[in-house]
Amino acid sequence: MWKIGDKIVCIDDSFITKMDGYSDSYLTNGKMYEIILSPINDAIIYIDNDEGTTKVYSTKRFISLLDYRRKKLKMICSKMEI
Repeated sequence: MWKIGDKIVCIDDSFITKMDGYSDSYLTNGKMYEIILSPINDAIIYIDNDEGTTKVYSTKRFISLLDYRRKKLKMICSKMEI
């Protein structure tokens, strides 16, 4: 799915308890992050969060930068009725 150096955007910055096996939050919706360590599987990624700490997060909380840009453009065009 993703690899080291890929740019991703947070779409879920909610606080998550560590009971789910992943990190707490320290993320910002709409903020771009870079994958810094090789993902073990398609379910988790390693990024530096807003505190500058390398943490593990669920991939469900992110989309690719390209997908994020497409989503934003679609929203803008729909508001402009294009």
